[in-house]
Amino acid sequence: MRISILILLSLALLVTTKAGTRVLTFVHQPLTTLGTEMDAGIVIARVPVLTNAVPEGLLSHVATRNRLLQDESASISDSNILSLLGITLSVKLEKGARYSVTMDLSGAGDPSKLGVSLEAVVAATVECINKTILETNVFHVGSGNVVWSLKLKGSPEQSLVLAKYQRDYDPRKSQRAE
Repeated sequence: MRISILILLSLALLVTTKAGTRVLTFVHQPLTTLGTEMDAGIVIARVPVLTNAVPEGLLSHVATRNRLLQDESASISDSNILSLLGITLSVKLEKGARYSVTMDLSGAGDPSKLGVSLEAVVAATVECINKTILETNVFHVGSGNVVWSLKLKGSPEQSLVLAKYQRDYDPRKSQRAE
């Protein structure tokens, strides 16, 4: 009897940890104008996501594939410039409301093929992260305390050119995110 209760409790615990809390919320993503009549560029878009209620998971969605709704004549499989280029984001909660975001550029494709610079991609990503933090309620009782830092992982040349982006960010003080 005692063993069957322990087994039942173990199964219940396993089911609840697998289920997690899912939320429908929005993130900002840097989308490419590829496949449109517009000039080459990056558009910051607010897109819905179904995710767990963990802020780190939400921020990593900034780099997730995004297949926009399109008519039959369009065949764009991915509009997120980050995933198109093979750039990933990993997010770690450091302590309190401080996050560390690592942007992995090591496997990145050539952004000039999409008509943009790598610096424009990084700047748009910073803007997307700031806007996502400011506009979602997943972050600690409001986004007023959230600070995050960006670390770039890539070649020495990339790190040198993009060094000004490797720093701390306070979304409330970001001029582009307002």
